[in-house]
Amino acid sequence: MMINSLYYAVWLIQASRQLLIWLHWLQVKEYRFDRFKVFLKSKSGRQQLDLLSIEIKLLGFLLLVLLPLTKFTYIAIFLFVFLFFLDIRFFYEYYKKKIRKPVFTLRGKEIFGISAVLILGYLIYLRTYTIDHFLIFLFAELLLIAAPFAGIILTQPLVDRAKKKEIKKAKERLAKVRPKVIGVTGSYGKTTTKDFIYQMISGKVRTSKTPGSHNTEFGLARAVVNGLKKNDEYFVAEYGAYTMGDIKKLKKIIEPDIAVLTAIEPQHLELFGSMKNLRKAKYELFEDLSKGGLAIFNVGSKGAKKLYRMAKRNLKDVKILTYSRDGKDKADIILQGYKKINDTYQINITIDSKDRIIRTNMKLPFLLENLLPAILIAREIGVDWKTIIKACSKLILPQKTMDIKKLSKNITVIDDSHNLNPTAFMASVQYLDNFKDHKKIVVTPGMIELGNISNKLHRKVAKKMKDVGVDTLILTRKDHFNVFKRILEKKVIKYNDMSVELFKENKNDKLVVLLAGRIPERVKNDLKGL
Repeated sequence: MMINSLYYAVWLIQASRQLLIWLHWLQVKEYRFDRFKVFLKSKSGRQQLDLLSIEIKLLGFLLLVLLPLTKFTYIAIFLFVFLFFLDIRFFYEYYKKKIRKPVFTLRGKEIFGISAVLILGYLIYLRTYTIDHFLIFLFAELLLIAAPFAGIILTQPLVDRAKKKEIKKAKERLAKVRPKVIGVTGSYGKTTTKDFIYQMISGKVRTSKTPGSHNTEFGLARAVVNGLKKNDEYFVAEYGAYTMGDIKKLKKIIEPDIAVLTAIEPQHLELFGSMKNLRKAKYELFEDLSKGGLAIFNVGSKGAKKLYRMAKRNLKDVKILTYSRDGKDKADIILQGYKKINDTYQINITIDSKDRIIRTNMKLPFLLENLLPAILIAREIGVDWKTIIKACSKLILPQKTMDIKKLSKNITVIDDSHNLNPTAFMASVQYLDNFKDHKKIVVTPGMIELGNISNKLHRKVAKKMKDVGVDTLILTRKDHFNVFKRILEKKVIKYNDMSVELFKENKNDKLVVLLAGRIPERVKNDLKGL
């Protein structure tokens, strides 16, 4: 009896760790089973979810059920020691504040509560029966995997109800205020472009926008309810998509009058299935634009240019404008070039067949492209050049978008952890070339959900790192370790406690650290501790 109780105790402790980790990653993937499935298939997903430990436990309990315990006592002992090891690891991670756990929002608490009740209820109920304890543990392991998904399914009606209520309030507010809606979509640059549009026109007309990268149904509805003011003339919104139909759902909440496409490139391809599907999904923003509407396309992006041609054929009574950062493309506004003056860039644009030179406060040349649709829209709604030029000199970037901070006299950290796509990754790595006399460290998980072109794109980034002289690449996930290793050789390491020592070893040298993509908080905490 004592041995059985010990088994239950050691199993429950490590089960708590597993539940917290799975709930964390389900939450990160927005409780979407399709995104979680892609994550589960990846090397880092299997590692982060600790699938090897789960497989060992399942195999051990299965053997103890099928084989006589008298002959295989050593399996029971091994399994007990293994569970005890997992418990010790949990206590260590908890003490070091390294344990992955979800943010306990209302839904997070509900899912955790449902999962805990299912697992504990199962164990308490079956312990009263004379059933093989190892059979109980075998099914408890399976329940531990299934419980979070059951929690998501059981809470979904409540989420749908709350979402429906919030959408209704958003529609009522939109009907009352009746702002012109500017919608932005694309594979990258959505949040920056949206923020630039807002900053460009809000000095002249009353304007609100969605905060951060709120681009889901719930996020969009809440942004309208909480952010749209009664006198607002314009509302700038970001429209995100993981699969076809996502933007159509968002348009049922808030239909755009002006639609902007920043670019099309490989992103979330494992979810979309193909570039063709990705283009179709983004084009949904432009379908059914009302008479007198405005559509804006970045013809400097090949994928966006295809959709521009489609729009020219299909959109009737809608004005279509274009922009490009390449003078080779014919467009309504073109970034002909830029010049660095001190730390910031001056841009040379052509608009209305006239050249204009505008001084910006931007330190990052690859973000200048996102100014073009903002200027186009500002001019279309009657914002004067004086207001536009003033806005360009005081631009504010979204949080964690090439956020450059000096941790000390010697250490510079570039936080570009908001999002990661091929274009942004290449540009942020290229920016390191400005730090000629610095040691360069890149910390990244790599790009996700890119399907069968993932290795090709990571090789391209690795070559760029080699070109700009990256001294060390630290990977927080191991999916693309071999791809980077082949090009950068000994410069690639996996993130662990030794990485902290690497930061410390170089803190007296001139050091620049690029955080590219979503980085675990422990990495940022390690840097803060230098």
